[in-house]
Amino acid sequence: MGGDILEDSVFWSAGGALDDESDRVMRYAGKHGAWHNPNSEICAATSVRFAEARPATVAEEAWLRCEDRLFHQEEEWLTRQAEDLLLRGSSALNRSSVVEEEAEDFNRELELVRWMQVQQEICAAQEAEHFCSLEEQIVRELQELANAENVERHLMMTALQRGAEYITDEELALKADHQELVSVRISAQKLLQLIDRAIYAKLEGERTRALQQVILAVRQQREIQHAAETQNIQLEFEIAKLKRERGDLSEKLEHEKDRTTCRICFVRPRNVLPLPCLHFDYCSICLHQHQKTRNLCPTCRSPISGVLKCNLTMG
Repeated sequence: MGGDILEDSVFWSAGGALDDESDRVMRYAGKHGAWHNPNSEICAATSVRFAEARPATVAEEAWLRCEDRLFHQEEEWLTRQAEDLLLRGSSALNRSSVVEEEAEDFNRELELVRWMQVQQEICAAQEAEHFCSLEEQIVRELQELANAENVERHLMMTALQRGAEYITDEELALKADHQELVSVRISAQKLLQLIDRAIYAKLEGERTRALQQVILAVRQQREIQHAAETQNIQLEFEIAKLKRERGDLSEKLEHEKDRTTCRICFVRPRNVLPLPCLHFDYCSICLHQHQKTRNLCPTCRSPISGVLKCNLTMG
């Protein structure tokens, strides 16, 4: 019984420092006011460090277990908080390292872009310098060519002057060396070629002008023919129009003539009106002859009581 109590209970060590359970027992005793009761066994036991050990009560053991759980929970919470802080610190360190790497990459790319820009500027300057040197070289070559052409023309002119002297004085031609004679001959040939080209250009210009004049004359003739054809077409159209109008007028005239001539003889104009029907269709001669046979109107067959003469002219 006593061994079980010693195994299941918490004791104060009489020979040294207090352990964790003895600390919890002391906290429990202080919490429940055991330190303020001088007659309390707990106060008597805990007030002296090397007092005799006693077994803990059931309430003390329950309290100690609760304190132990709270202590372990607090340790676990503190451990989790420390781990979270470590993780946050490591993530912050990782982010800072990533940001530093990105900044280094950006700086390297910026330096590369700047280097490429500098290289492009250097290449552009070199190309500009090369083009300037080429332009200067071309200008020098053109100047040299112009000078060479001028020199050649001068030599040609000098040779031709000597040739003119040879024409006036044959002895000078006989005394001249072979090279001078050859140069004069070459200059004369070039002069003849130049004259031939000028004559050909002159003839070509005249031929072109003559051809243009011929083309202009042909074009004018075609325009005149076209105008004449157009005028002939218009005249034919007018003639056809006049013929149609004449035919229409003839038809109208015949119609009017039919309306004013006698319907019996178709020759004399109508000039009488039979009474009382007043049909104006006959001349007096034809109606008088008709009355001798039958005194009836030829149009309506009504008796004729009298005849009214009238003279009507076409208006």
